[in-house]
Amino acid sequence: MPVYTFSNAAPIDFDYLSTDSDFRVSYAAKPYPSRIRVFDLPNDICNISIGLYGLKTDYLNNVSIILVAPNGINNLVLMNAVNSSVKQPSVDISIVDHSLPMPKSEALENQKFYQATSYSPFLFPPPIPIPPAGAPYNEPQPIARNNLTSCFISSAIDLDGMWSLYVFMSGTEIVPVTISGGWSISFYTKYHKDITKVTNDTTKDIKGYEQGSLSDVDHK
Repeated sequence: MPVYTFSNAAPIDFDYLSTDSDFRVSYAAKPYPSRIRVFDLPNDICNISIGLYGLKTDYLNNVSIILVAPNGINNLVLMNAVNSSVKQPSVDISIVDHSLPMPKSEALENQKFYQATSYSPFLFPPPIPIPPAGAPYNEPQPIARNNLTSCFISSAIDLDGMWSLYVFMSGTEIVPVTISGGWSISFYTKYHKDITKVTNDTTKDIKGYEQGSLSDVDHK
């Protein structure tokens, strides 16, 4: 299955924000959000995957990640309240529909495919767009049945434009968190030639080249 991949390799780390009355420490990723501009997609996209590269922390349970489409409305929580009991060594993972859920009490495995997973609802801080009244963020399994297809493809939105990845952390301790290799978003179609395009937040220069990567695996 051909794939169009867009990447932002800039590292994502965290800035300390505040400590509340319950001594919970809050961090927002730097940058918040991390963005990728998508362009020139064909009209027959049938699947999406998200790559996270170099994800590492002592407490992944406190890390929350949400993806927001270019229209600023369609969204999906990719990860929340996973891996509550062990340290998370550095891993590269892909998030794609119809994969296994992320474990609740075990570390994520390197070079593994997972579906978006949330074990607890979470309200992301500004500047993430506020959902319309009565329409919370789209939670995946096991809370709800939302996934990448239902949130971004079945809704027939324009997939070209600026995609935003918001990463936030809160907990009772200050711990290091990093996504050292940045992230990518891949779009799959049955009929077009494979192509990989790379862009980032700081330049308008676009490089197009063939690239084999974790997110280039054929999902059928």
